[in-house]
Amino acid sequence: MMIRFFGQPQFTATDHTIKGYELFLRESVDHKWVFPDDFKAFTAYETANLLVQTIRPMPKTVTSVAFNLDPDQFVDPAYQTYLPKVQELIAPVRLFVELTEHPCAPKIANAKLVEAAEGFKANHLYVVLDDVGTGNNTPPFAELLDNNLAEYKFAMQNFRESHDPHEITKKLAYWHKMADDEHKWFVIEGFETKYELKLLKDYPADLIQGYYLDRPGLLPADDQVILPHHRAS
Repeated sequence: MMIRFFGQPQFTATDHTIKGYELFLRESVDHKWVFPDDFKAFTAYETANLLVQTIRPMPKTVTSVAFNLDPDQFVDPAYQTYLPKVQELIAPVRLFVELTEHPCAPKIANAKLVEAAEGFKANHLYVVLDDVGTGNNTPPFAELLDNNLAEYKFAMQNFRESHDPHEITKKLAYWHKMADDEHKWFVIEGFETKYELKLLKDYPADLIQGYYLDRPGLLPADDQVILPHHRAS
């Protein structure tokens, strides 16, 4: 079994300079990189070790890297153990942990998610509410996590199926104001057209990403870098 990260660049909204990456875990099956059937097949240590191996070789101009955790992974104590070690080894690059909206069975209680977010923040990790306005990542849930959140991430593709361009603008305006009011970083993903980039005039973001700017690609990994094992708390 072999896993690697694909990375999609994150750009500044003003001059489109690459400042970060969002990482997507992929598995090699029959010589093809595919979306894993079960992310729980990979341990927190394996994921954390690959994070270090992928981030360390990045150019010095990269200042932040984000990757996703589903709710059940987010509350896994092993990630609380290993991700702070990752942050130590990749500094000064900042590690952003994106809490996805993906449902889990059984459902993870909000209280446990808040507790996990508190733990990540206490260990100097940046917690992101991913895909805001979708699934469980609603405004009331954002308020619950507010003290521990560093960033709201807005995904335009989540609202494109309505075929109403005003729906994207309405949702974008709401979350842009939320980020401004709550003093959070604001990242927009899902840019697919030049027209959509014009939205940044009214709703500026700290970083942007999307297929119009660049697609995810396989990133090199330095397998000589090994993250030490630690006992999960």
